[in-house]
Amino acid sequence: MRLRIGLLWKVCIVGQDRRNVFVAGGLVFAPLMAGAKLVLPGPHLDGSSIYDLMMSQRVTCTAGVPTVWMNLLDHLRQNKLRLEHLQRLVVGAQLVCVHVAHCWVYDHNMIKVDPHLQAAQQRQRR
Repeated sequence: MRLRIGLLWKVCIVGQDRRNVFVAGGLVFAPLMAGAKLVLPGPHLDGSSIYDLMMSQRVTCTAGVPTVWMNLLDHLRQNKLRLEHLQRLVVGAQLVCVHVAHCWVYDHNMIKVDPHLQAAQQRQRR
């Protein structure tokens, strides 16, 4: 799958440790090579911190592990929030559970585009 990251993209890569950040075959370097902005969260990986970071930086593409997305989904659901700028979500390192995938697909307008990478891309609004 091609992410097609461009110059105007803002990419957030979230990992629970250094190994998870680099697992996606050099995904951390893709935004830099494309001229996009790279956003890294630091040590705060709870749902509210990730949400605040993604909203303040207007992140358009993000990649991370399922546990981070479960925490973010819980925060979004509890506070009835949406990620308005997010267009692509990539879940790597582990398979995502059906419930989490279902929540991203139906609650946040994401569609899976590649079953091997467990990726999701925002639906085009017509």
